[in-house]
Amino acid sequence: MLPTLLQAHGDRTLALLRRILGDPEDARDAWQETWTAVWRALPRLRPAADPWPFIRQAAVRKAIDQLRARRGGAIVRNGLDGDAWPAPTPAATADEEIDLSGLREEERACITLFFWEGCSVREIAEQLEVPVGTVKTWMFRARARLRGRLAEEDAR
Repeated sequence: MLPTLLQAHGDRTLALLRRILGDPEDARDAWQETWTAVWRALPRLRPAADPWPFIRQAAVRKAIDQLRARRGGAIVRNGLDGDAWPAPTPAATADEEIDLSGLREEERACITLFFWEGCSVREIAEQLEVPVGTVKTWMFRARARLRGRLAEEDAR
C-alpha cells in the first residue's frame, strides 16, 4: 500500500514541503520523515478514506519540526525571531511565478496550505496548532507583503 501512496502523493508532498521550508534539502529530509510516519501509521488508516489529509498533516508537522530545529528549538508559531529563508517560486501559470521568499515561515505555511492545498482557516489552525485568529493575522500580513511587492514591481 505504501508504494501506491508514494506514487499517488509523493510529488505533491515534496512540493508542499518545499513551499513551506524553502530549502530543497530540508524538504527532502522532511519528506523522508513524513513517509516514515505514514508507513508506521498504515495499520490505522482506513482503506476507504482519502489518505491525503493525513499525509498533508504529517508533512506539515515534519516541516514544523524542521523549522524548530533551524531556530534551535523556537516554535514556528511565534514568528518573532530569526530571518526568513528563501522560498522556492512555484509556478502559478506557465508564464507567471509567485515568489514567497519575502514571507515569514508561518505566513508561507498559511499561504501554501490555503491557496495550494485548499485548506480552510480552521484546518490550517489545527495543523499549525495555533488559534484561528492567529492564522487570519498571518494570512492578512502575508497578502499585504505580497501586494506590496507586486506594487513595487509594477512601479518599476
